Amino acid sequence: MARVMITLRRARFTYASEDQLQEGLAQLLAGDSHRVVREARVSARDRVDLLIPEMHDGWGSVAIEVKVGGAAAAARRQVLRYTEHAEIGAVVLVTDRAYHAVRGALPEDANGTRIYVHSLLASL
Repeated sequence: MARVMITLRRARFTYASEDQLQEGLAQLLAGDSHRVVREARVSARDRVDLLIPEMHDGWGSVAIEVKVGGAAAAARRQVLRYTEHAEIGAVVLVTDRAYHAVRGALPEDANGTRIYVHSLLASL
């Protein structure tokens, strides 16, 4: 999991849409030897933007939700929903909005699942 976060922190992205950012993230993580599934269905209701299945460091699968714009409350609900899936050991919210990354906007964990926020603003 640490390797995923380090990879994200070192990257810089140019994108015109959320889809372009998702593709860039998928390529970046695949280049770091992660198997990445885009638009991975984890239930009838939930489809995560990117999924790294079964990390080998004991984390289970890592769900990555990408938000370009959008309301903080909606992002929070979506991330917390992903923590309800037993196979997901960590959720990473990658966002370009400062209010998504404000300390306390999301808990550090929920339902036994660790939650991380990666601000693209911090990468500028």
